[in-house]
Amino acid sequence: MKCRYLAFIAIYLIPLVGMWLYIQHAYFNIASLAHNSSINVLDYGAAGDGVTDDSKAFAATFAAAVKFGAPVIIPKRTYLINQPLDIKSGMLIRSDGALLKHTDSSIAILVAAASDEWTIQGPLILEGVRSEKNKLGTDIGLSVSGCARYTVDRVTAKNFNGSGIKIFPGKSTKVARGRGDHGQFAFISFIDNAIGLNIEAATEAEYNLFTL
Repeated sequence: MKCRYLAFIAIYLIPLVGMWLYIQHAYFNIASLAHNSSINVLDYGAAGDGVTDDSKAFAATFAAAVKFGAPVIIPKRTYLINQPLDIKSGMLIRSDGALLKHTDSSIAILVAAASDEWTIQGPLILEGVRSEKNKLGTDIGLSVSGCARYTVDRVTAKNFNGSGIKIFPGKSTKVARGRGDHGQFAFISFIDNAIGLNIEAATEAEYNLFTL
C-alpha cells in the first residue's frame, strides 16, 4: 500500500507541483516585465488611422496599465475614440503628439472620476466635432470630477461643442467637497471650443493653468 502511495506521488503529484511552480514563475516574470516597461496602444490593437474606432484597444491598454502599474504610450497618430476612456488612479499617459478625436457629439473623450495622482504628458491633441456647420452637442475633451493631485501637461483641446476641459464635483457634492485640489495644468491650449475651460464652483478646486 505504501509503495503504491509513493508511486502515485512520484508519477502524478510531483509533476503537477513542478508545473504549478513553473507557471507561477512565468507569471511573475511577465508581471515584473510589464511593471517595469511601458504599454503601447498599438500592441493592443489600435489602428491609429483616424477611421477605425480604437476605443476597445485603448480600453484594453488602460486596463493593462492599471493591472501592471505601467505607463501608457500613445504614438503620434490619429485615433478615433467613440467611447469615453476612463483614467484610473496612478495612471501615467504619455503621448508623442497623438490626436484623439471622436464623431459622437455627446461624449467626453477622456474621463477621470474620483481618481487621484494620475498624469497626462503631452503633446496630446483632443479634437471634437464642432465646426461652422455643426455647433450642437455636449462633447468634452477631458472631463474631471472629484480628483486630486493630478497633472495635465501640454494638451490641446479643440473643436468641442461642450468644453475643452470640464472640472466638476460629480454626482454628489458632499463626496467631492475638499477634493479636486492641486490639479496642475501646464501649457494647455484651447482652440475653437464653445467653452475652453469650464470649472464649476462647487469643486472648491485650486488650479495652476498656463495657456499657450
